[in-house]
Amino acid sequence: MKLPEVDICDRLDVWEAMEIFWLDTDANIRFSKTARICAESKYSIENLEAIFWNEAFPAFKFNLLDIAGEWGGFPRDWITKRVLNKNSFGSPVNTFRGIMGERGWWKKLEREIIRLRMENK
Repeated sequence: MKLPEVDICDRLDVWEAMEIFWLDTDANIRFSKTARICAESKYSIENLEAIFWNEAFPAFKFNLLDIAGEWGGFPRDWITKRVLNKNSFGSPVNTFRGIMGERGWWKKLEREIIRLRMENK
């Protein structure tokens, strides 16, 4: 997988879709859309898991720790800058870092991506 900074055009939709898991709102509201965007991306399940844990998680986790966290979503230019600044690209995927149910969300997302990809074969 390419470095995030040289793959922004393809990664940005995935980052933006994944932010829902760290917004101060019910992630189920946009879950289907997030799964579809991920399923339609060029990334393998392994790559998407790395993006979830090594790029989205470090960029967005702060929001769940904020007493008045963002609930509507972040601007795309902010997402790009934040992910590029906070990512741990290339690190082993560590699913034990979750702070607010991310492990469960990743597993649910993974299952839905696989289902959508099988359905569209």
